[in-house]
Amino acid sequence: MLGIEVHKKTNMREIIYVLVFVLVSYLVYISGINLQALISFNGAVVGYSYVIVIPIWIHLKCVWYDRSSGYVEDD
Repeated sequence: MLGIEVHKKTNMREIIYVLVFVLVSYLVYISGINLQALISFNGAVVGYSYVIVIPIWIHLKCVWYDRSSGYVEDD
């Protein structure tokens, strides 16, 4: 295996993540949702957050920055 040996035990959190993913995937499959519509909706939500929510959050963080919270270069 190309000289790489991985001996990591799977913990309970990873098992839960896999089971949740499988359950959600199965629910999408049995519900008959059009995957193209689901992907488009997901793209719309992510795109909206990139264009609207994140810049507003960054702006508000800069406006209400507390100088006593830590060192800022050229402060």
